[in-house]
Amino acid sequence: MSHQEPTPSKRSGETVILSFSFPSATATPTGLTCTVTQVSSRVQDDPNPALTKSGTPYPGADPTLVLQKFTGGIHGCTYEVVVTGTTLEGEVLSAAIVIPVDDHPR
Repeated sequence: MSHQEPTPSKRSGETVILSFSFPSATATPTGLTCTVTQVSSRVQDDPNPALTKSGTPYPGADPTLVLQKFTGGIHGCTYEVVVTGTTLEGEVLSAAIVIPVDDHPR
């Protein structure tokens, strides 16, 4: 895994866009074939954490960014989302984001 991005918490009713950075990518995002390879709950149990993924990863405006919608989640759970991309040259890159879900007033 290349690295892990820090993220602030989100509320269970929110949909957020997660931004995965691939700074060592040798191709533009259109040259990256990306999939979400893992969505898991790290703190507290979520019986189906994959339901928090909405759609498929898509290119960001910056050529090293890949975006993924993340929705829902269970209050108190912390999720890890892993995106893996393969460049046109066959290089496999992974990035992870850990995001807590917190419905407490801010």
